[in-house]
Amino acid sequence: MRIEMKYIGVPLGGMTNIRRTVILPEDSTIDALIQSLIDDSPGTSRDNFRSVTYMVNKKNAGVSTILHEGDEVFLLGILGGG
Repeated sequence: MRIEMKYIGVPLGGMTNIRRTVILPEDSTIDALIQSLIDDSPGTSRDNFRSVTYMVNKKNAGVSTILHEGDEVFLLGILGGG
Protein backbone atom coordinates (compact mmCIF):
# COMPACT_ATOMS: atom_id res chain seq x y z
CA MET A 1 0.00 0.00 0.00
CA ARG A 2 1.08 3.56 -0.63
CA ILE A 3 1.50 5.97 2.33
CA GLU A 4 2.31 9.67 2.07
CA MET A 5 4.75 10.62 4.82
CA LYS A 6 5.95 14.07 5.87
CA TYR A 7 8.52 14.80 8.57
CA ILE A 8 8.41 18.22 10.23
CA GLY A 9 11.05 19.27 12.75
CA VAL A 10 14.76 19.20 13.44
CA PRO A 11 16.45 17.18 10.67
CA LEU A 12 17.15 13.59 11.67
CA GLY A 13 20.50 12.02 10.87
CA GLY A 14 20.30 10.46 7.41
CA MET A 15 16.79 11.72 6.64
CA THR A 16 17.28 14.21 3.84
CA ASN A 17 13.92 13.81 2.11
CA ILE A 18 11.31 15.17 4.49
CA ARG A 19 8.36 14.32 2.24
CA ARG A 20 8.09 10.96 0.54
CA THR A 21 5.82 8.20 -0.61
CA VAL A 22 6.46 4.93 1.22
CA ILE A 23 5.27 1.51 0.05
CA LEU A 24 4.36 -0.85 2.90
CA PRO A 25 2.57 -4.19 3.16
CA GLU A 26 -1.17 -4.10 3.93
CA ASP A 27 -2.07 -3.63 7.62
CA SER A 28 1.33 -2.11 8.48
CA THR A 29 1.61 0.11 11.53
CA ILE A 30 3.42 3.36 12.17
CA ASP A 31 6.11 1.23 13.82
CA ALA A 32 6.64 -0.55 10.46
CA LEU A 33 6.83 2.85 8.75
CA ILE A 34 9.52 3.93 11.24
CA GLN A 35 11.50 0.76 10.54
CA SER A 36 11.22 1.40 6.80
CA LEU A 37 12.55 4.94 7.29
CA ILE A 38 15.44 3.64 9.40
CA ASP A 39 16.29 1.03 6.76
CA ASP A 40 16.26 3.67 3.98
CA SER A 41 18.15 6.40 5.87
CA PRO A 42 21.71 5.53 6.93
CA GLY A 43 22.59 7.29 10.16
CA THR A 44 19.00 7.19 11.46
CA SER A 45 18.10 4.95 14.38
CA ARG A 46 15.04 4.20 16.48
CA ASP A 47 16.40 6.64 19.08
CA ASN A 48 15.73 9.46 16.59
CA PHE A 49 12.00 8.73 16.82
CA ARG A 50 11.77 8.64 20.61
CA SER A 51 10.42 12.21 20.87
CA VAL A 52 8.35 12.28 17.69
CA THR A 53 4.57 12.85 17.68
CA TYR A 54 2.61 10.96 15.01
CA MET A 55 -0.51 12.01 13.17
CA VAL A 56 -2.49 10.03 10.59
CA ASN A 57 -4.87 12.04 8.44
CA LYS A 58 -4.56 14.98 10.89
CA LYS A 59 -5.47 12.90 13.97
CA ASN A 60 -3.09 11.91 16.78
CA ALA A 61 -1.79 8.37 16.45
CA GLY A 62 0.55 5.94 18.18
CA VAL A 63 3.17 3.52 16.88
CA SER A 64 0.62 0.68 16.90
CA THR A 65 -1.84 2.57 14.65
CA ILE A 66 -2.69 0.50 11.56
CA LEU A 67 -2.20 2.35 8.30
CA HIS A 68 -4.37 2.15 5.18
CA GLU A 69 -3.86 2.84 1.49
CA GLY A 70 -3.50 6.57 0.87
CA ASP A 71 -3.06 7.60 4.51
CA GLU A 72 -1.11 10.79 5.14
CA VAL A 73 1.29 10.39 8.06
CA PHE A 74 2.97 13.36 9.72
CA LEU A 75 5.99 12.84 11.95
CA LEU A 76 6.39 15.90 14.16
CA GLY A 77 9.85 16.17 15.70
CA ILE A 78 10.71 18.43 18.60
CA LEU A 79 11.35 21.94 17.30
CA GLY A 80 12.65 23.43 20.53
CA GLY A 81 12.66 23.15 24.24
CA GLY A 82 12.44 25.32 27.24
